Amino acid sequence: MAVHSITKKQQGAVAIEFAVLSVLFFALLYAIAAYALSFFFTLSLNHLSAEAARSAIRIDPAAENYQEAVSKRVTATIANFWSSSWIDGGCSAPAGNGEGSEESGGLIWTPLLAMDGKPSFGYLGSDGTPGQLLHVCIRMGKAPLPRLPGMAERFIPQGTAVTRL
Repeated sequence: MAVHSITKKQQGAVAIEFAVLSVLFFALLYAIAAYALSFFFTLSLNHLSAEAARSAIRIDPAAENYQEAVSKRVTATIANFWSSSWIDGGCSAPAGNGEGSEESGGLIWTPLLAMDGKPSFGYLGSDGTPGQLLHVCIRMGKAPLPRLPGMAERFIPQGTAVTRL
């Protein structure tokens, strides 16, 4: 009889332990998923910007309307991305330059043209030598990412790539 009364007193202990531990478990699971999603989007955008820069290398520099052709190729590559509706342009030129033709370290950065209703996704840089630098910059400002703990503002993944054309 003594054994039966001890187990009867312990019947709710498992439910209480589960309730306490499940809160900790699901909080940890949410934190892992939220940070992993942010890293995933950042790596995806870095890959996409590098892919867009590589696709622009195929354009002949002697082509007529070269800047327009580069802008079209970069925009088309980004538009084929699986979540292109979340992607914004609007990044500043390298070294913190603003819009328009800016000089930075001997380079003159000219923004790519906005194409097909999409924003500009980068800059062409020229220093007077043969070939130009292409800076592709994309941001995922419309992505439904959760607010990460310890950050004052919402995290916006960004990807950049620079290549010589």
